[in-house]
Amino acid sequence: MKLDTTQKPEAVNEFMLAEYQGLADSRGREIERGQSYVNLFLTISSSVAAFLTLIGQFASGTFYHVSIWILSVLLLLGIISFLRVIERDIKIRKYGREMNRIRRYFVEIEPGIEIYLSYSIHDDKPTYFQKGRERVGLRSIVSLISSAAGATLVYLIFPLFWGTEVRIAIAAITLVVLLILHELYANSCWHAAEAKAEVRFPSESEQRSKTPKHGNAVR
Repeated sequence: MKLDTTQKPEAVNEFMLAEYQGLADSRGREIERGQSYVNLFLTISSSVAAFLTLIGQFASGTFYHVSIWILSVLLLLGIISFLRVIERDIKIRKYGREMNRIRRYFVEIEPGIEIYLSYSIHDDKPTYFQKGRERVGLRSIVSLISSAAGATLVYLIFPLFWGTEVRIAIAAITLVVLLILHELYANSCWHAAEAKAEVRFPSESEQRSKTPKHGNAVR
């Protein structure tokens, strides 16, 4: 069902433009907010690394206790930052889809403008799933640092009599497991967001996929 804008077209258009601008501003704020989270986490991480390197020169029982507490806090901050970045990525895509709907509105009023648009008019894009280069971003940086903090924490916690080689191996396994867990959680969040998303104007590829093939068509 198309919206009837014949009564007050100018007022409706102004409202839709204001709505579009509001979504664009919200999307921009989410992008900046995510970058702020990561910048703060990177600053804290570099400070922790410098501090541990400094006091590591005077290794003692105090050093191990302090390191464990500091790395535990860093791991917790990493998990929180990771959750924030996931939330931010989902909101950015949600706002992008809602902006596509408004572009769709104007295309339905004036179909001739579609060829001049740079962005989609379908609200199943952008997809919530990240592929290829999209996976290498703020989320990957946070997950790598927090996983490294967790692996180092495991290395310090295990008793010294286990031997350096064994502790390094356990820490390496911990690093891989934590990275996988981060990735699995991100995928579960994207699946949930995609499942909850309300698609009103699917892309042409999706529409074609729903069209029966010639061999199966009813004649």
